[in-house]
Amino acid sequence: MGVDPLSPIAPARLRALLLPIGKIKRSRFLSFAARLQAENVVRLGDISPDSRPNRNMFSPLAFPTGMVLYDLTFAVPPTSHLELFPFDVYREPLVVIAIADGKELPQSSETIQKHPTPEGLDILLEELDAVKERNPRALVNQLLVFDHDGVNKLTNGPENVLWVPRLRTLKQLL
Repeated sequence: MGVDPLSPIAPARLRALLLPIGKIKRSRFLSFAARLQAENVVRLGDISPDSRPNRNMFSPLAFPTGMVLYDLTFAVPPTSHLELFPFDVYREPLVVIAIADGKELPQSSETIQKHPTPEGLDILLEELDAVKERNPRALVNQLLVFDHDGVNKLTNGPENVLWVPRLRTLKQLL
């Protein structure tokens, strides 16, 4: 999944570490990672600006043709790379994406709510906190829960959780 580290654009890529979290089969984890790899280039014109008053220093709409390139990886870089951190920031993962299988979680009992709240979610959030402690230099820690029953669109919440619907549901939305 890695890209050529000697490429001239290597420092411009945002290294993202993909980690399995909770109960997830290897084949499912790899299929979710492949779905993310297919979307590793994000146009800034597709990102909506943050409306919160303290978060308006950078507007992605100022550079609509710009792109964010994600270098998705499964492995923590070797210590020789981590020792170069102050000089080569791009060598260490700045984004940690924890991937969970929504089929392994029980379905939410409540029907009217903004986001699902299954019983095992608190355990996943505790594991995400442990991941944050192991990766203190990561700027973003996000939990993606794929294929949970009852999720028909991309949904945020609670905290750093993003609910991703099944692939066929996403294709119907587009």
